[in-house]
Amino acid sequence: MFLEALRLIQVLHRGPPFPAPPRDEVWTRAAFFVGHGQFESESLPADLLADLNAYAVRELWQLRFADMLDTILAGIDSGVEEAVAQSRALNQSKSTAREEFPSLKRLYLSEVAGVLRAYRSQLGEVGEYMYFRATGTLANVEPLERERYGKEIARLLSLGFETLQRELARSLPSVHVQATLYARVQWDEARKYKPNDMADFAHAAAAMGYCNAFATERSLATLLRQSGLDALYGIRVLSSPTELIAWLGEGRANVAT
Repeated sequence: MFLEALRLIQVLHRGPPFPAPPRDEVWTRAAFFVGHGQFESESLPADLLADLNAYAVRELWQLRFADMLDTILAGIDSGVEEAVAQSRALNQSKSTAREEFPSLKRLYLSEVAGVLRAYRSQLGEVGEYMYFRATGTLANVEPLERERYGKEIARLLSLGFETLQRELARSLPSVHVQATLYARVQWDEARKYKPNDMADFAHAAAAMGYCNAFATERSLATLLRQSGLDALYGIRVLSSPTELIAWLGEGRANVAT
């Protein structure tokens, strides 16, 4: 989200067409999929802290995807109860969706605003980064200023989606994909949220703008196709082992599962 917002904000003054998702910039080693953070400490000597960070990077750089899966799956049960509670709460809110919003588009825009609120910290970091590039220092940036910047950019982008939805959707798949999926499930009285939907929607948001293909369960694949997200981002959505094997047989790469 940081890269998507940064590349968009840097060219907003020119107006449309806005940039495509920054595909060439997001790829990294598997272990860094949640970011490139560093250990910070005020009590440790600077040279020791530097050595620790260098060691961590070396170890993570060599970590295989299979090793990561083993680690993630070992602790996956800890989030099950929370996911069940979230899906139950979302299903309860579905009954009022059609009463609160006169159209699917208004519901979608509400979800856009919600997703952007969730990303306010990353949007604030964009402002901080741009200030650093312009001045060479972060000494004058207060946490409250970064927070205010994130809130203001989230508000402005929410307004922008009202009139430039397709243009911004292409530049900000992290926002558009999640907002679209949540809005469509909220609007569909017959479809209920499942506990794994929240994680699956996040997986889809990470893949749709950046991968050649996305393999997922049939219900989500149908939702993605019906929403036109596969056509918007030029990605194949696969929903069965047969489809996946056939696609791999075409000699393609970069499949996200």
